[in-house]
Amino acid sequence: WFGQLALKTSSNADVIFDFYRRTPPQHQWQEITSVRAPISILTYVNGDRVLSIAIRDTTLGGAEVTLTVSPREISIPPA
Repeated sequence: WFGQLALKTSSNADVIFDFYRRTPPQHQWQEITSVRAPISILTYVNGDRVLSIAIRDTTLGGAEVTLTVSPREISIPPA
């Protein structure tokens, strides 16, 4: 299965980025990569699941956040 959650918050993107940088590891998610940019991306893995978080500031303040959880594709080396 996979799922996606989109939300708007009154906090700015930097505050939200710091929150999601700290919180998933407390729930057994391992960080794969993170990029702080106009659209920031954080990626985590937990077993066979991947969590991707996209964060961007909105024009009138606050931020939009999209969290996507999906199966992790396991690549099989060629024989």
